[in-house]
Amino acid sequence: MGILYRFGARERPDPDTAGSIRAGRIDHAMLMESRTAPDESLWHIGVALRMPGPPPGRPGMRQLLGHLVDHAPALTYRPAIRGRDMRWEPDRDFQLDRHLDYHRLPTGCDEATAVLEGLRRPVPPDHPLWSVLVLHGHRDDEHILCYRAHHAFHDGISIMSIFQGLLTGRPLPRPVSVDPPHIVRMAAQLPAAMPELLRLLAPRARWHDRVAPYGRGRRLYVTSLDGALVQQIAAATGATLGQINLAVLSGALRAWAPHHWEPSLIRPRRRGLTTWIPVNLAEPDHSALGNRVGLIAVTLPCSDPSPLSRLNRVMAQIHDDRVDRTRRRQRLFDLLPYSLIRISRSVARWGSRNRLIVTMLSAVDNELPGARGMFGIPILPVGVPAMVAFLALGHTVSVSLLVDDSVTHAERLAPLLRHALDELAEATRA
Repeated sequence: MGILYRFGARERPDPDTAGSIRAGRIDHAMLMESRTAPDESLWHIGVALRMPGPPPGRPGMRQLLGHLVDHAPALTYRPAIRGRDMRWEPDRDFQLDRHLDYHRLPTGCDEATAVLEGLRRPVPPDHPLWSVLVLHGHRDDEHILCYRAHHAFHDGISIMSIFQGLLTGRPLPRPVSVDPPHIVRMAAQLPAAMPELLRLLAPRARWHDRVAPYGRGRRLYVTSLDGALVQQIAAATGATLGQINLAVLSGALRAWAPHHWEPSLIRPRRRGLTTWIPVNLAEPDHSALGNRVGLIAVTLPCSDPSPLSRLNRVMAQIHDDRVDRTRRRQRLFDLLPYSLIRISRSVARWGSRNRLIVTMLSAVDNELPGARGMFGIPILPVGVPAMVAFLALGHTVSVSLLVDDSVTHAERLAPLLRHALDELAEATRA
């Protein structure tokens, strides 16, 4: 979910590994917590592709996975206990078949339901925390390929790196150790990072009508936005794809629950909805092992009735300068001692309750030829009512809404996103 939820901490040499292969520490308390949860797949992140025709045979899939592992050696690493810590280390008994799972689905279920059904199959215990699911049977003319991993093993940006390596042939480096900065220099950077961290704990606005406790179940809704309209808005306003996505989400949430945003006698001015958005902290040569994202806070202006005004208010909050500044300052939290990471994780768990979390990824250069569709699979920790994942695909933007069962009428959000995009496009033309 972000730097405050991250599993990998400081990476240090492991004396039991050979050559340049190094292992890093893991916050194993969160990993154990997810394994003892009613459904560990709440912590699984991934990407799914709808492919035409019957499912491929195992020999062809083994060849594909072998190619993937050759390009991304981090896929052969597993968490292992080292004293009181867990550490990444190469799996000496790595076998591809453990990470390939065929699963027949009930006839007639949609792709989102099919993926959630497949995710309930566990990843291989005591081995690298990922697998490829081949889901079939829901339709005669289609199957689904789903790459998923525990969020301890990957973040969404890492998964896109894996796909890029698979499709372009560019290999990812092996995981290596990172020397932490001097304690005095690290402490000197902390004050500059505090204002951004405090923004993450902004008051939570009431934005949905909860009717049941969290954690009883979840639903996934998948929709797509017209890429041509997005490009039209970008050309007219100078907005980035991410800014447009957030403005569209603001408009959809306003239309979905207007009674939470209209002024009243008791509250003449409504607050906006502060969301958490992951920011990539990894260096360009990152091996794709572990969770390497920070968090930035953006307040969605759902109370603003004007589509263009909502976009302008989003653009004023999130821009390249702020993202770069946040990235530089939050990288030092990647090197905190284990004890401080546990404290920050507890604060983040409290701060994320009733918080909408939004992630945005790009697969423009990673689309698989012949795929009928591609969509992201976000995590949904207990206490978080919804996660929204935008995945840029060039001609379209795929949107995944993973929603806790405590949120009512969530099925209305997907069409409202498309309507909000149309509304914003019309406003820019006017």
